[in-house]
Parts: sequence; structure tokens; C-alpha cells
Amino acid sequence: MAAKDSALTTAPTYVSMAEAARMIGVSRVTIHKRVRDGELPAFRVGTGRGAAVRIKVSDLEALLHPIAAGTAD
Repeated sequence: MAAKDSALTTAPTYVSMAEAARMIGVSRVTIHKRVRDGELPAFRVGTGRGAAVRIKVSDLEALLHPIAAGTAD
């Protein structure tokens, strides 16, 4: 997992769905499902059907390292 963590810290601010999948070691379908289900925020860049979808690297990190319930002060 350390290799995945280091890839995230040196990554650009926003990545494509394919790049996000590669960075955390899952399929593009998994990323698409997480976005569709609202578990992973994504942003459309451009207009129309050809608009690119971008994901914030910090949102990927949050997906990998969720805050445990009941641990807040």
C-alpha cells in the first residue's frame, strides 16, 4: 500500500477516471460506480457528452483512508 500512498502524494490535483483507477489499483468501472453512487465526488470539465470528468486526488485519499466513526473528539 505504501507505493499507492506515495503515488497519491506526488500526483496532480485532478486526475481522470482512468488515472484515478490506476493510482489506487482498481478498475475504471469501480471508479465510475463510486462516482455514480456519490461515494467519490467528480467534476465535469467542458460541456456536452464529450466533457472530461476529473477527480480530486484529495478525494481519492479520503476514499482510501476514511475517518473511523466514533473517533472524533
